[in-house]
This record gives sequence, structure tokens and C-alpha cells, in this order.
Amino acid sequence: MELTQLRSFLQVAESGSLSRAAAALGVSQPYLSRQIGLLEGELRTHLFYRHGRGVALTDAGQRFHGTATSVLRELDQTVRAFGEADDALSGRVSVGLPPSVGRSLTVDLVREFAAALPRASIAIVEGLSTGLQDALVTERLDIAFLYDRPLTALVTSEPVAIEPLCVVRRRNADCRDAPVSLAELSTLPLILPSAPHPIRTMLELAATREGRALRVAYEVDGVEAILQLAAAGLAATVANAATVRNGPYAGQLRADPLGPPAITSTLSLAMAARRPPTALVERTATLCRALAARLIAA
Repeated sequence: MELTQLRSFLQVAESGSLSRAAAALGVSQPYLSRQIGLLEGELRTHLFYRHGRGVALTDAGQRFHGTATSVLRELDQTVRAFGEADDALSGRVSVGLPPSVGRSLTVDLVREFAAALPRASIAIVEGLSTGLQDALVTERLDIAFLYDRPLTALVTSEPVAIEPLCVVRRRNADCRDAPVSLAELSTLPLILPSAPHPIRTMLELAATREGRALRVAYEVDGVEAILQLAAAGLAATVANAATVRNGPYAGQLRADPLGPPAITSTLSLAMAARRPPTALVERTATLCRALAARLIAA
């Protein structure tokens, strides 16, 4: 039994005439008669009887009419539901990435997004966590990777990775190959982003707890510029190992663990709290989580 036969049957029942039904369906009358004949053969019963004005349903035809109507109604609803779901996964989604994350994830994210969501488009925005958080709050971004917990209740987040911080210096710097304590760090000239960058905030809080102060020689709000200055030997900086490893100056820099006390940086996946995520945003967030997990495992 084919859907074409069911639709043909219902059209004949509605039209009361094979010729009128054929015209409504845009097929020839012999073709329509053949479809009805095949259906009756499969059901082993007559569905119509002829009279002077056309055709009418037999008792079996009337019983089958309800079944055919129900089947086609459910099928149409299913097709519509899938179409609506497909429409929900179309449109545009914007994702914010810190530079160190962007270098590791951008290509894979765009490639997998295109494969999984062919009817949607993605915009990648790179920036520091504080700027990305502001973009989430003002709804210029849908999703963002942020380092450490958001500083506002207007953003919700979930941790996807915890990374220890390292002291980053020029590779040939005159320093011993060992962890760097907070006491030693407080003696070094540093290149740090301006407050309230999460790493800057964590370091200053840790130093304050020990009654120390950091020697911030240069404030630079750009990861690549910070690494470039550190590679030139102008001062040290603090970052996670992945930032150094995936950065453009990896061969010129060394990264020694910071501690004691050890200080960790948490990479979180964040969205605006006051805007419910769409199906497209949720699907994109799932891709982001999977890619972050893969990055951590690498």
C-alpha cells in the first residue's frame, strides 16, 4: 500500500467522481482508476460503487476512509514537525573565543558546525574574556568560552576545563627549571592584562592574601602582544600552558608551574542568563562542549 493510493482514495471519496478527482490530482483518469484498483486488490474488497452521478463509498470504503484520513493526518503532522525542527536549526549563531582557545578550536568548530548544521551560519568573535562577557550581556554573542567564573549574574556558565597557571618567560632567560612560588613571582617584573581580567584578579588576590604586591611593569590587553613582549625578554607573564603551547611564540618561551600556592584557571562555556537559548544555540553549545573535551584529552 502506497501513500499515493491513500491520497487518490481520499480525493475520489471527496470528489464523488473519478474524472473530477483525476483533475484535482493532476493525473489521468486511467491512472487514477489503476491506483484505486491496486488499493482494492490489496484490501480484497470494493471501496466504491458506481451510480448515475459518479461513485460513492461502500460500507468497507467508509470504514477505510477513517483509517486513511488518520494515517495521512499523522504523517503530515510528522513531516511538519520535522520541517519545524529543521527550521529551528537554521539562522545565525555567534560564538566568542579567547585567543588561546581560538587557535585550538576555530577550524574544528567551523568544520563540524558546517557538517552538523548546514542550514545555519556561524560567526566567530575573538577577544579577551572580559570583552566576551560584555558581549554576552548585551546579546552581541550567543555563546562564549570564558576564563574563570563570570563577574555578573547576567551570564550563566559551566566549567569545561581546569588548567594550572604557569610563569611564562623567554626560553633562554636566566632562571632555574623549577616551579615558581608566589613569593618569587612578586619579585619579577610582569606583563599582565588590566583589571578586571580574571588572571590579573586571581594573582592580585593571591598576592594580597600573602601580604605581597605584584610588580606590574606593563599592562597589555592582548594575548599575542603579551606573549610577544615576554618572548622579547622584557618581562615575565602568567598564563596557562595551552596559551603558550598553541601561541605564535611557543618556541621562544618557557612555562614553569606557578606555586606554591598553585593557582588554576577555569575555562567555562557561557551564555546570557536572561535569554533562553534557541535550539540552534543549544546544538552549537553541544558541539563546543565536545570540542573542548577533545582538546583537554589531546
